[in-house]
Amino acid sequence: MIHRADVQATLTAYDPETTEQQIDQLYEQMSQAWEDRASEIETAAINALKEKTGDWPDGPQRGSLIAQSKQLATDQIMEEFLAPLTQEIVARQTEQDEEETPHDQTLRDPNGWWQAPENIQASQEAQDAVWELWEDESPRFLLLADALFERRLFLGLQLPNRPEHPDYPELKAQIADAERYWDKRIAASR
Repeated sequence: MIHRADVQATLTAYDPETTEQQIDQLYEQMSQAWEDRASEIETAAINALKEKTGDWPDGPQRGSLIAQSKQLATDQIMEEFLAPLTQEIVARQTEQDEEETPHDQTLRDPNGWWQAPENIQASQEAQDAVWELWEDESPRFLLLADALFERRLFLGLQLPNRPEHPDYPELKAQIADAERYWDKRIAASR
């Protein structure tokens, strides 16, 4: 059986400005197609059973064939009428989901890690590396370090794991510069 609520949900998801008249029209069209299809499937199933066994189906067999025919007709009509719309809805949703997040945009920007560190969700790997090197630093320093280390991971660069690492002095200086920038900016806004 075709339910109007299913038709309405699909049509309004496809086009939020769908009118009640459009919903009713498609629902009536699908209901008529369902009745025709269910009857065709039921007749074919009864005839196939008669041909196979030589007997017409008894009451319980006929009831089972009718129920199966209705379900198969429902599946087929929903597929024919609503599947193309559903596929388009899913494609649109997938496209929206694939749009770049602020996290991705910030990681792509060479200055994003210090200009908008709040947009970067640092991975556990980045956080652990930062904590190992600078656990005694200020929260702002740690936030900026997390963002910088996450950008390094994004770029496929190695994270320093000790102060003797060749990149350590430069990275610490960059983070300290960014921290000073934010300290001044915050002080100026007060």
